[in-house]
Amino acid sequence: MRILYLIRDFNFGGAENHVSELANSMAGMGNEVFILSMHGKQEERLTKAVHFSVLRMFGILLPLQIFYLCWFIRRNRIEVLHAHKRSGILLGSIAGKIMRIPVVATIHGRPRHDLRSILARKYTNRFIFVSKRTMDANSANRYFSGKSVLIHNGISLIERNSNKVFEQITYLSRIDKRHFQLISILVKEIIPSLANDFTDLTFHIVGEGPYYKLLAKEVSKVNLKAGHELCVLHGYVPEVVEIVSRSGLLLGVGRCAMEGISCSTPVLPVNNKYLGDFVNPENYNVYEENNFVPVGQGPPDPASLESRLRDYLANQDSFHTCAGELSGIIKKRLSIAVIAGMISEVYSLVRSIK
Repeated sequence: MRILYLIRDFNFGGAENHVSELANSMAGMGNEVFILSMHGKQEERLTKAVHFSVLRMFGILLPLQIFYLCWFIRRNRIEVLHAHKRSGILLGSIAGKIMRIPVVATIHGRPRHDLRSILARKYTNRFIFVSKRTMDANSANRYFSGKSVLIHNGISLIERNSNKVFEQITYLSRIDKRHFQLISILVKEIIPSLANDFTDLTFHIVGEGPYYKLLAKEVSKVNLKAGHELCVLHGYVPEVVEIVSRSGLLLGVGRCAMEGISCSTPVLPVNNKYLGDFVNPENYNVYEENNFVPVGQGPPDPASLESRLRDYLANQDSFHTCAGELSGIIKKRLSIAVIAGMISEVYSLVRSIK
């Protein structure tokens, strides 16, 4: 099968990581795989079997982009187009309609954002939702009826590190305005308070973005006051395997949480909007259905977040025993190989219908 993946940006992010890993997996299954996107650091993660080409997706140039995409589809004999995020889905749905090839779209966020255009909703043949809650909330929409399927994002599995540092807490995210607010509270208030009682504690931050430099200044001040490197700012890391597997506790949602669980690292799902409970065997299924986002929970407040972190630091052994039980579950259900197989079935279905 000749598959084209379309996504506007190709740097660090849940959708971008998913596309690079899915493309590698599909190529490994014997498919001819192409990616059209802007240059980004995810290119470093692609195998040689994946063909990457540049396409700048900006609204003002939409007619020219559609013309180029149709030419690309014809030239490379593309059989199915899989689009991600708003720009990619809009462009892909129009080009797919013109070239009469099936279009699959993965909804990583909110449909009202990713599918703002009626053309994107009308001309897409299958919608893949990564969150059951989001899919159920849009089940009555006539454009989604009979064309939606729940398939979670997959991950490349990470093995448990025998040299885990139990008092290393790690936060993975893009350093944008929203995440910066939460990370700043952790760096300036919560982590220094915890360090008074847990002297081996370190807080690691992985990611980059427009607020990186401002965060770096805050980290520098906190470390200077502490007299040692209490907070470690890593910036962009092409492969987070070592950091995630070494961590004692991971803070994050989505694929960050999934990567932590796969290597037996306890996970506290938290972002700027929600603060959940630690992932455990009792709540695992609910978290999986919602892409490991604690939807419906309240926003994080300093007192509640610090209380949860203290609970972990005071009971590390029990949390790691629990995390070990979860790693086997996620490896069977959410490995990129399993997810790629499910998505491949969707491709075969839309091709047969088309």
